[in-house]
Amino acid sequence: MRRCLHACPALCAVALAAALAGGCGDHKAGPASTVTLASDGTSIAYADRSGDRQVVVQDGAQVGEEYEAVGDPVYSRQGAVLTFRAVSEGKQFVICDGAKVGGEFDQVGNPVVSPDGTSVAFKVRVGDKERIVKDGRVLEGNYWGVGDPVFSANGKSFAFRAAGGRNKNILVKDGEELGAEYKNIGPWALSPNGRSLAFVAHDGEATFVVRDGVERYRDLGATWFGQPVFSPDGTSLAIGIELGSRWSVLKDGAHVGGEYEAVSRPVFSPDGGSLVFAGRACGKWVVIRDGAQVGDRYDAAWGWAFSPDGRSLALAAGADGERFIVRDGKRVPGKHDGVGEPVFSPNGRSLAHPAWSGRRHYVVKDGARISGTYDAVSPIKTSADGTKLIFAGVRGSGVTRVEQPW
Repeated sequence: MRRCLHACPALCAVALAAALAGGCGDHKAGPASTVTLASDGTSIAYADRSGDRQVVVQDGAQVGEEYEAVGDPVYSRQGAVLTFRAVSEGKQFVICDGAKVGGEFDQVGNPVVSPDGTSVAFKVRVGDKERIVKDGRVLEGNYWGVGDPVFSANGKSFAFRAAGGRNKNILVKDGEELGAEYKNIGPWALSPNGRSLAFVAHDGEATFVVRDGVERYRDLGATWFGQPVFSPDGTSLAIGIELGSRWSVLKDGAHVGGEYEAVSRPVFSPDGGSLVFAGRACGKWVVIRDGAQVGDRYDAAWGWAFSPDGRSLALAAGADGERFIVRDGKRVPGKHDGVGEPVFSPNGRSLAHPAWSGRRHYVVKDGARISGTYDAVSPIKTSADGTKLIFAGVRGSGVTRVEQPW
């Protein structure tokens, strides 16, 4: 990505085109590789084969028709709006809640649904150009290549990156083109409330950050920046910065923690009061929360999860060939070949996560296994009333929705 920013912008467009051209899945393994749950766990969907055709199944019923190929089904972040891409007679299109959206195209990207489920957008190829389709309408503009669309967390704002005139990358936010004055732009982010937009920019002399039209960090001599991250209320901005060969994290212009060989993307707590990231030092990863190390040194660390009140922090980690969960710096009992991302109960007292040993998958809560074994399990969801954890377990071609008390 760093080379892409400083090199010819056409290379970025090639990468965008390659992503768009990716075909729909084969799904030879059936639901095990595609099973997904609605946000409140009420519905299950997966892709499967039907003879030499492919289908999407939701709650035991086929959605739409049989197709030559289908992509992975995706639910909206809130509610249960289901979308997927499909291929029929050589044309690609998007299905949203069983109906075709926006016509047929030579190629389509993965659909993105607004968090509230009221809007759907995806990229398409129209002749020799790429466009965004939003709510069935092709958005025209002075550009020839596009990236994946992004909705703000509140669903009120919408943006995407585009390869514009004179081979420049620009950003398009709610119809307004931004960043054309720069030689190129890199990683970017839309604030959760949709009011702010931040991106990495390069003007031929320096690399810096632009937030809402104001340049920041130009005089730091940065080699590169990572992905900008907004706090939940959109007021604070955190970002990784490379100075020479060392990385650190900036929050609103101030360094958080020390210098490292590499840093992960920073994450804010739900209330925005805490910031966490991982930094690599001497080949090991350490977890940094609000500038201080939490826990041990690990071979790997990922899958951050805060309790709803932001006080407790959990993550998946690995060391000495084992995978495990860490909560507030302490290892949760249990040894596994692999672990999925942890999830807190609504009151923050319990913690659950998927795990596997060999080819058998299961769910663990507070260090104890609470399910049977499956070929695969979905990520964990919480019921609308907050009393149950819910997941889908796959055995062969069968899919079972499982509920357990939190």
